[in-house]
Amino acid sequence: MGRASRTVIDNLYQLATKALNDKGVMCCILPLSFCTAPSGWSDLRKILCEYPNKYSAAVISLPKMLMPYTSEDVCLFILSKDNQGKVLLVDASSSEIFCVRHDVAGAKEFELKPQTVIETISKCDERFVWGGATSDLAGGVNLLPSRYLLTQH
Repeated sequence: MGRASRTVIDNLYQLATKALNDKGVMCCILPLSFCTAPSGWSDLRKILCEYPNKYSAAVISLPKMLMPYTSEDVCLFILSKDNQGKVLLVDASSSEIFCVRHDVAGAKEFELKPQTVIETISKCDERFVWGGATSDLAGGVNLLPSRYLLTQH
């Protein structure tokens, strides 16, 4: 892990633990490796263990085609200082389900269908959504959505 990555992680950690007000929410687009990396990003995930009932978190893995200028898989990480200790993990990585494709000047462009993501979460579709408490998380706070889903799609 490079110095720039470490600085980003340290800054996000400080924002979450020192600057986030009660009932405050922090949203970030992060590499999907954030969910499982054994070092670096794990410091940010450990907030959920260090303060088990202080924060709630949501991770939504996003389709690859959504960010075409990177080969990195990405996710939306939402951390809420709400004193509830809940976790919501959503696998919205399927571009066939969660994106609409447009042909623009001969190039394929993908656009996220946010309403489909919202409906999937609202219905608690077990193929894509897992919810629980921080204490239910496995392996040193593994936040990879697909790890907790009952079936693969």
